[in-house]
Amino acid sequence: METVTPTFAELPERLREAAAQIGARLARDRHTSWVVGGAVRDLAIGRAPVDVDLTTDANPDEVEACFPQTVPLGKRFGTVLVKWSGLGVEVTSLRAESGYQDARRPDSVEFGTSVDEDAKRRDFTCNAMYLDTQTGEFLDPVRGIADLGSGLLRAVGEPSTRFAEDGLRIFRLARLAAELSLAPEAETLQGARSSLESLRGVSAERILAELEKGFACIAGPEMIRLLEEIGVHGRLFPSATRGAGGDAASIAAHLPQPMGLAMGLLLFVDPNPLGASPRSERSAQVLSALKAQRPSRQISRESASLWSLCCEFEAYASEDVDQGQLRLWMREEAWEGALQLALACSLTRGESGSRWREWQAERSVLTREDLFPAPWVEAGLLRELGSEPGPAWKVWMAEGLRLQLDGAWKSPSDARAWLRAELDA
Repeated sequence: METVTPTFAELPERLREAAAQIGARLARDRHTSWVVGGAVRDLAIGRAPVDVDLTTDANPDEVEACFPQTVPLGKRFGTVLVKWSGLGVEVTSLRAESGYQDARRPDSVEFGTSVDEDAKRRDFTCNAMYLDTQTGEFLDPVRGIADLGSGLLRAVGEPSTRFAEDGLRIFRLARLAAELSLAPEAETLQGARSSLESLRGVSAERILAELEKGFACIAGPEMIRLLEEIGVHGRLFPSATRGAGGDAASIAAHLPQPMGLAMGLLLFVDPNPLGASPRSERSAQVLSALKAQRPSRQISRESASLWSLCCEFEAYASEDVDQGQLRLWMREEAWEGALQLALACSLTRGESGSRWREWQAERSVLTREDLFPAPWVEAGLLRELGSEPGPAWKVWMAEGLRLQLDGAWKSPSDARAWLRAELDA
């Protein structure tokens, strides 16, 4: 990978000004501060950072004393969120850590250490590079830029120790390697494989946040593949078939990228993405595993709708579908995603996916008026024909809409005649 020595001046203007001004305020109290982590890494590989984090030799109380608006985001562990010019900038005290009994948080933290000591507790070498906010000096104590230049993602220090400290780093390894097109260094990859027990300390919310970042970029399929290679699927989903994650990655590769969190989650939690048995038979497993990841209500609904509609599609994979039913499916918000999923599964199996392509082509020429006409069987007509409101109304209106979309009727009078016959039956 081509790299350059990062410079403070190359930060996007808004981030540069915030970092410089926060650093200047800390400097007034004789504290030094550095930009650290993803922003410096992105500069080194020619990407524009989207946010900026700082580290400082000030302790958290001293940081809070310098600024009028702060949030004690993780003050116990050294992180204070400083609100500055409309930005939220995480300012973390230089620290050394020891003991991770819960595989998530350090048992003890020592503030005010050196950059060299601070670098030793970070996850990957590419995230342990520093830029002084006042002088612009670049510090690279664990040779992160050399690893980037070699196309490697390397853990800082002993890999198994890093992953045992915080199991989320296993997910971060897969995401960063995929997103940055880096190869996990051999010992780092083995360290992740040997540290799967550390996932016990990682909350579903933190895992979901990493997955969301990965599924928001084109590297989502590669992230799933790496998680499978490491053994994450087998650890999190004991019922998953061997190679489930690899199959999910292959399916994902046939989807438009980025695929988004709702679709990505479905693939990630499916215990048998290419199973010969009907998709509907594993619905309970998939939806239960999906719920365990604690997505928002919106993402839960989107994922469940995608899954349910894809089940419908695949149930009719070799059967004729009348025009009315097909157009009812086309009206659903999940239509496009469910069809893409069905097509991707078909292509992964080596099939042509001709049925799904035909449906795509048919949908592409239909207008909104074709799919959402004013219904001919509605409450007013039911009342006019003497029907009392009740559960049957919903059935008649649903069937009436299907017949109308199917083209079985030529005019509202046909619908009226049909409904009168239904009421007289």
